[in-house]
Amino acid sequence: MKRIIIVLLSIAIQFLWLGGIPNTSGGLNYQNSKTDNFSHVVQNDTVIVTVHEGWNLISLPLNVPDFRTTTLFPTAISKAFGFEGGYIMKDTLEAGTGYWLKFAQNEQITIVGSLQQEYAGSLHAGWNMIGSFNEKIAADNLESDFCGIVTSNYYGYDSGSGYVKADTLEPCKGYWVKANKQGRLFEQKWIKVAGIYKASVTVNPVEPNILYAGTPSDFSSGRNGAILKSTDWGATWDTLVRDVNAHKVVLDPKNPDICYASLGSGICYPIDCLPGILKTTDGGTTWFHADSGFWYDPESPSVDILTIDPNNSQILFAEVYGWFGSYMYRTTNGGVSWSIVAIYYADNCTLDTNYILDGPYAIAIATSNSNIIYASRSLYNDTVLYRSTNGGESWDILHCFSEDEIGSIYSINVNLENSDIIYIGTRKFLRSTDGGQTWQNYSNGLPIPVYANIYLSKIQDVIYASFFDGSIYKSTDKGVTWQSMIKNGDPYFYLQDLDEKNGYIYSTKIDGIYRIRICK
Repeated sequence: MKRIIIVLLSIAIQFLWLGGIPNTSGGLNYQNSKTDNFSHVVQNDTVIVTVHEGWNLISLPLNVPDFRTTTLFPTAISKAFGFEGGYIMKDTLEAGTGYWLKFAQNEQITIVGSLQQEYAGSLHAGWNMIGSFNEKIAADNLESDFCGIVTSNYYGYDSGSGYVKADTLEPCKGYWVKANKQGRLFEQKWIKVAGIYKASVTVNPVEPNILYAGTPSDFSSGRNGAILKSTDWGATWDTLVRDVNAHKVVLDPKNPDICYASLGSGICYPIDCLPGILKTTDGGTTWFHADSGFWYDPESPSVDILTIDPNNSQILFAEVYGWFGSYMYRTTNGGVSWSIVAIYYADNCTLDTNYILDGPYAIAIATSNSNIIYASRSLYNDTVLYRSTNGGESWDILHCFSEDEIGSIYSINVNLENSDIIYIGTRKFLRSTDGGQTWQNYSNGLPIPVYANIYLSKIQDVIYASFFDGSIYKSTDKGVTWQSMIKNGDPYFYLQDLDEKNGYIYSTKIDGIYRIRICK
């Protein structure tokens, strides 16, 4: 008897879906129509679903107390059918998954629940029935956790037209999509993590649930800065150090419990903020000054650039600056003592050993060979790129640019595997593949002027660039072409750090810390 029922059910389903279900050759039959009599209205945490007589491809856009099909859709005249390589009857529904349900007549059904903060859908190799979100999502805004695993368009179902290509995923509907491996589907959307004022953010690369933030002191608003730490992805924060003007927290790549924080001067009510570098060796429980040897300008002294050697974490470089000048310092003992790095002025692209250069605007240490270091400074009519091949002991002029043409160099990045591939952010995005001898302009499609801060992904050829206007762009071909990461009309994001282990970019605005998902 059981065998007969299964056979009849299989025949019925094949009859109902004839011409629309994914076939063994991997194709779909559809018409490019956008009409559909399956509608929705979303109001806060209430969804009003309009279904039509017959079969409907639906999904659950809310988190609800009871996920049973009979509770959510009591008038349905069929079981819910999910798809996991074949159709499976389901008694309970899951958010992010698509289901077939049949109704006897057109009607409206009210579902009450809580809104999902982020959309997430599961993917398996082959065809998948996925659900939608509690708001419309453009198909172009959907990304997978592993880059490039989605291999088809998205297809919805219309009772009059059959399968239709979907440019937008709408709440309450289900959709077909094909993937070449298992993964997760998500919407590229900025999510506010914390309302921390003007924060810089650093991600622990070993335990990316751990975040550090440095906040500035603000005389006009009466805010005192601080160093903060979160162990739950930014949901809650502990204040580690109060009453400082904190710029950036840098982590030891070998032991992330060892951290350095650069500090500026200013007013920290009721006292003045002290400049320098603070260090912790126990994940932020205790801190001490690690800045012996610095000379501080009497007018507005501050430690700005702070860079750690990726291969020898005892070596760091720091720029100490003020109103009357600045110097670059180096430590080879983890901040116990610092000494000035002698980079000399360049006069008409010739080194002048009578004068030590003011601190550089940017510095980068090559991961593949940390003896190779690049630094930049604008001098008179030239913007000069320097290079050291002995870990900063001595420096040569690598290239001179016209300052009128490119302005200052605001960031330098070196390919993780090849120290001859260099990226610099100026008024243009420039790349060299021969160690800085020649340069190519890859600014097409980027904001002009560029003024980019550049972040290299560990994924080969992937680059992120953050701009002074707050926009963020991504390139997957070493900077040849770019796509905007800002898709919600708000350009005021400033890229802070990458969590490539879980696929997040962290950025900040004046009002807080945000993140967006990226593929790995």
